[in-house]
Amino acid sequence: MTQLDDSALSEVICVPAPDRRKPWGIIASILWVALAFEGVARIDDLLFGALPFRSSVLHAALLLAVWGSELLVIVAAVRLKRWPLAEYVGWLRPRMRDILFGCAIVLLFSLAESGLAYLATGQAFDVRGYRAALAAGTSPFWYVFQWWPAIFCAPFVEESAIRGFMWRGIEARAGRWAAFSITSLYFAGMHYRYFFANGTIYPGTFGIYLLIGMIFGWLRWRSGNTTATIIPHLVSNLYIELVPIIAAAFIA
Repeated sequence: MTQLDDSALSEVICVPAPDRRKPWGIIASILWVALAFEGVARIDDLLFGALPFRSSVLHAALLLAVWGSELLVIVAAVRLKRWPLAEYVGWLRPRMRDILFGCAIVLLFSLAESGLAYLATGQAFDVRGYRAALAAGTSPFWYVFQWWPAIFCAPFVEESAIRGFMWRGIEARAGRWAAFSITSLYFAGMHYRYFFANGTIYPGTFGIYLLIGMIFGWLRWRSGNTTATIIPHLVSNLYIELVPIIAAAFIA
C-alpha cells in the first residue's frame, strides 16, 4: 500500500467537505412566500377584520403581530432546511456605495413617476389630501409616521421573503435571470389591491410595481444581498409619505 507523506496527508485532511445543503425548489419557494403573505393575511381578515380597534396601541400591536407572523413563516421554512437564516435570506453587510446607489435610483424613479403623473393629470403628490389632514388637526409628523408599517415593516419583510428567500431557491435551480424575472413579477402581482379593482386591471399601476420590482431585483443581483434592497425600499416608501409635505411648499 502506498503511504502518503506528511504534506500530502495534510492537503487531503484540509480539503473542505462539499456543502450538500439545498435550498427549497422553485415551486416550494413561491408557495412558502405565498403562504407567508396571503395565508397570514386571510387569517388576519377572518380573526380581526371586523373588529373596531379604538385603541391605537392595540391596533399597532396587531399590525406588528401580522408582519411578524409573515416573517416567522419564512424563518420556519429556512430552519426546516437547516440553513443559517442570515445566509439564506441574504442579510449580509452591504457596501455603502450599493446603498447610496440604490437609494438614488429609487428616488429618481419616484420623482420621475410623480412628475409625469402631475404633468398628465395635475393630481400627483396628494397635496390636497395633506392639507385636508392638517386642517383636521393632524401634525406633519403624524401624517408621515402613521404609515410606519409601510415604511419599516413592509420593506424588511417583503425583501427578506422575495429577494431573499424566494430568490435563493429560484437562483439555485434556474439561475439569476429566472430569479430576477420571477421575483419581479411576484412583487408586482402581490400588490394587486392597487391595480385590480371591480374586475378591472389598471396596466399603468401594474407597470409601476413591475418596474420598481425590477429595480429592487437589479440591486439584489448587483449587491449579492437583500440588505442593499431593504434600505432603498424603505426610502421609496418614505418618499411616498414625505412628498406631499415637500410639494405643498411649492404648489398653490
